[in-house]
Amino acid sequence: MTEFYPQIRAVHIGAVLASGTLFVLRGVGVLAGARWPQATALRWLSYSIDTVLLTAALMLVSSLPAAVFANRCSHARSTTVSYSPTCVNPWWLSMPVYRSDASS
Repeated sequence: MTEFYPQIRAVHIGAVLASGTLFVLRGVGVLAGARWPQATALRWLSYSIDTVLLTAALMLVSSLPAAVFANRCSHARSTTVSYSPTCVNPWWLSMPVYRSDASS
């Protein structure tokens, strides 16, 4: 799988950019009070992009030679990053916001 490393890396970088862009656009929309950031299609698009991102990351890690993990520090860092909850889709950010009306 090492021969596909450049292509997998390109997909991973593209997914990072797409995920970050969609996250910022949805965040700005939510802060502006718009309803479109909560659309089902955008939430599923976010899930799909993050799935591609995580899959590409795991493929990149699995294609690395074993010598990379000879240093315990690099192994611990890669394990921490791959299990970090921020690498997976932040589902709590796509949940609907319920506000109580204080005047009623």
